[in-house]
Amino acid sequence: MIYLINNEQVDVNVGLIIYSIIAVVFSLTNIFVVAIQLNRSDQEKIIYENALHASIKEIKQYKEALDSCSLVDITDMNGTIISVNDKFCEISKYDRKELIGKTHRVINSGHHSKEFYADLWHEIKNGKVWIGDIKNKNKNEEFYWVHTAIIPFKNEFGEIYQFLTLRQDITKHTLLALQYKNLKLKNKELEQFTYIASHDLQEPLRTVRSMISILQEDYSSKLDDDAQLSLNFMTEATDRMSELIKGLLDYSRIGRGKELITVNTNEIILEITKDLATIIEKNDAIITADDLPIIMAYKTEIRLLFQNLISNAIKFQKENGQPKIHISALEDNYYWKFSVKDNGIGIPEKDNRNVFGIFKRLHKRSYYDGTGIGLAHCEKIVHLHGGEIWVDSKVNQGSTFHFTILKNSLNEPY
Repeated sequence: MIYLINNEQVDVNVGLIIYSIIAVVFSLTNIFVVAIQLNRSDQEKIIYENALHASIKEIKQYKEALDSCSLVDITDMNGTIISVNDKFCEISKYDRKELIGKTHRVINSGHHSKEFYADLWHEIKNGKVWIGDIKNKNKNEEFYWVHTAIIPFKNEFGEIYQFLTLRQDITKHTLLALQYKNLKLKNKELEQFTYIASHDLQEPLRTVRSMISILQEDYSSKLDDDAQLSLNFMTEATDRMSELIKGLLDYSRIGRGKELITVNTNEIILEITKDLATIIEKNDAIITADDLPIIMAYKTEIRLLFQNLISNAIKFQKENGQPKIHISALEDNYYWKFSVKDNGIGIPEKDNRNVFGIFKRLHKRSYYDGTGIGLAHCEKIVHLHGGEIWVDSKVNQGSTFHFTILKNSLNEPY
């Protein structure tokens, strides 16, 4: 247009008018294009916003569903708890403020070994998801089992910065599984011990004891002092062996041919204190108890359980000490937790898990008599009732034996 005006082919005024019209048309065209693009951008924005709202709503529903059935917590790289949901607080019995800033040691039951947790940490610190079952302990000292998944979270550089832990409470299912496992173990133990005690041990022991008696009666005048002493040692050894065999037989008979009945544990304690009156009086022992519950149990076995624990508490006492024993019980959703506390010599912490082994002795026979099978009896009786037994103790600080009894035991007798 400027070229045409310069060459006087188009009037200046006309050229300016045409130029202005072209500029206006071009501007309107640009505005129209921009308007279309803005309108399309707004529509896409609305679509994106709607999709975002829908995703947020779906995520919120997932979270609500997860919170209703799972224990959820987030920890930092060192295992320090950053957040927990309401379900975690409900099962652990801790307030949120009691958990934030702590590690999972606060709910550690002591059931799992150090190697177990070392393997767990090795997995998650290498970016792998760890899945397994863990036994925890709540604020009320009650055990619970959780099926656990620990998921490492990584930043944009691929570095782990926190862990998300999801747990499901499987206590009831675990207890049922333990009952089934214990039932199979009982049958196996019964067969083994009955066979050993009735066939392999009793007869040769009676033979040895008879031969010793013959030597002592018929040849005592021909034996010197050393020989007589040896025969006395042999007699004592066979007597101890006889006690062990009896212990084995008693162990194999626990729960055999019995039925679950209603048992008042207050009456059980009263009966035991009457039966042990002589030893209680001799040791000036003091036995106290809270109001104890009525349970479904095998009465003879429950009586033996309490009797063994009370007898041990009196026996394993400090020199010139006065035995003080207190029996208490707490109620949980699934079981009763009993505790028998004493002020005796205590048990080294390293042996707290080992005291329930058959014939396990922590002291020389010259200090404390017995076969070392009493606590094994206790453990088997507790397992028979679908529970667990453990001890909290330190040397010279007394011991507290805890055990649980299912409220409604599903175990069947032999």
